[in-house]
Amino acid sequence: MDLQCDVVMFSGPSIDVFQHQKMRTLVAPIKQVFKPDSQHEISPLGSSLLSHFPNLLKWHCYDRQTTLSVPFQRIKAEVDICCPKMSQIDTWKTPSPALYDILANAFRNLKFITFEYEQLSRDIIMALLFHQSTLLYVSATSDTIRSDIEQDEIFSVDDPFEIHGRALQLLPRTCSSLTILNLECHKMDMDHVEEEEWACKGLQKLRVRIKDLNTKENVATALQLWTERRNKGDSDGDDHMHGEHETDLQMRVARHLLKFKRLHSVWLGTHVSYV
Repeated sequence: MDLQCDVVMFSGPSIDVFQHQKMRTLVAPIKQVFKPDSQHEISPLGSSLLSHFPNLLKWHCYDRQTTLSVPFQRIKAEVDICCPKMSQIDTWKTPSPALYDILANAFRNLKFITFEYEQLSRDIIMALLFHQSTLLYVSATSDTIRSDIEQDEIFSVDDPFEIHGRALQLLPRTCSSLTILNLECHKMDMDHVEEEEWACKGLQKLRVRIKDLNTKENVATALQLWTERRNKGDSDGDDHMHGEHETDLQMRVARHLLKFKRLHSVWLGTHVSYV
């Protein structure tokens, strides 16, 4: 259900008891969920729009204000009471301070999290780590990238978080259940990557840029090295790719990718490569 447009649901016997058992996804801003009628105060505990969807799994929730329009304590209590199965959120363009409260304080044991890359900060990384034992999917999106279109060239993209890239490594190093990591705007430094092993050995999809891997030819070489050795059955980069070219950036990238036996989709700035 998409409630991005203005919708008013008036209280009454039929509405108050209505529940949609098969509803799994809701698209609605936080304020609208807790205050369906803009002329009234926030709805009482247990009577927000969430109360009508007890089996809700995913909420495209967002708040365009720097401070949450509804206290995070109230959001948490409402989710616990009304939608205990909820494990997926998409926060869209929620500003960083409000995003922190959503991730760190309003929800527990999230599996899927999507947010705007421009809101990324060290505080947001720490907030994501509150879900490290359950997190399967992390996606940081941006309007600057058309991720639905594959490209023949690598377009220059400003990475406001590149200087703090080492901190971002905490995600794959500690979120052992992670299967999809999408950081399309981030230029990952292989020096940082190689400092410590990634714990997410079940990683299946990776979308990221690599610092200094900035031509389509270099990207193609790195992906070709990975796919060729993977198709030959080489599943551990540490055992198979040492030699005269082991310091080449393309070789280092391929060697890292080979550590993930379930990895089948990789994007490094141009085309998706599959194995």
